[in-house]
Amino acid sequence: MAAGTQTFAQIALQLTFSAQGTDATAIANKLAAATAFTTALDTTAEIVGYSGTAAAASARTWLATVTDVAETLTAATTATTLNAAVAAATVAGTSVAGQPFTLTTGVDQGASFVGTSGNDTFVAAQVAAGNTWTVGDQIDGGAGTDVFNVTQTAAITMPVSATVKNVETANLTSGTTANVIDTTTWTGLTALNVTGVTAQTVTAAATTDVAVTGSTATGTTTVNGGKNVTVTETGASGGTVGIGATTAAAGTVTVNSTILATAGSTGNAITVTGGTAVSVTQKGANAVNTTVTDGAVIVNGNASTTTVTVSADKAATAAATVVGHVNGAVTVTDVNAASATAAGTIATVTLNNFAAATIDSSAISTVNLTGTATILGDRPRFSHE
Repeated sequence: MAAGTQTFAQIALQLTFSAQGTDATAIANKLAAATAFTTALDTTAEIVGYSGTAAAASARTWLATVTDVAETLTAATTATTLNAAVAAATVAGTSVAGQPFTLTTGVDQGASFVGTSGNDTFVAAQVAAGNTWTVGDQIDGGAGTDVFNVTQTAAITMPVSATVKNVETANLTSGTTANVIDTTTWTGLTALNVTGVTAQTVTAAATTDVAVTGSTATGTTTVNGGKNVTVTETGASGGTVGIGATTAAAGTVTVNSTILATAGSTGNAITVTGGTAVSVTQKGANAVNTTVTDGAVIVNGNASTTTVTVSADKAATAAATVVGHVNGAVTVTDVNAASATAAGTIATVTLNNFAAATIDSSAISTVNLTGTATILGDRPRFSHE
């Protein structure tokens, strides 16, 4: 080898000839597995797809599972495992690296803004000349799992005549208030992440997970539609959160609200309509010897709602070494609460630290309580700490 008279391949072959014992068995098993793999490449797509270093690396990962133990050869060459290995290698060989697409202040459309078969990223970042997601922009992510990032100082709204399709994730970030986002006309979107200050309105299709983040949340946050919906806010004070007022979430609803740290602040009033499982949490961030108060929480179930959880910090009287906290009222109402015949759907309610609570559902089987409460409803079973 030092003299350069033999290649690495020739040396490797000579070593296989010299192998003995379990080493020889392992080599024989790997050769048998490799032969089976090659035979399984029996379509034009597989033969063409199995090319390049990525495909080879995928196949090596599968082959590494074969040792001198006979059972490893058997397991690796079953029809299911072998076909999966071929498919993985073919995908690796045909995958295309994603590309970046940068929007301009002009009209961005046509072939220059159609994605590849890879995982592409479209970027609309504010520049000195202004915003780059503008009137008439037409974005097509193509195949792959694509991302659209919009970042600007001003509030984000959907530009006139703009379209977005075949983009799976959108991250929209604004440095101010009053984002108004409606992605119900977008196709292929599975995750929508909106970040702003306060007073945000977001509407999405039932196939899109929605995450809304707000700081200095003193205004109104409104979310309609979406699949699994999450609202996270800090600096909550005297504002409102409304989820599902016109169109309920198809999946779960989660609200995490941190109250403004200023002494005497009252958290946002939170109203959730619908969602399969609803979870609302309020927390204080104030200092010792000051007090903040939870906002009222109202959960109105729909036909899909089965579980509700509402949590807050423990009530405490402010003192030199104690952070003061006053709990708020909680109301949970089943969609069929007013019906004498229709069955309820909310079966489980958990309330952790609250002032007074009203729970109205004929389907209640379990209520877990921490704190004091007034319960109205059909004979729930209690677990009261």
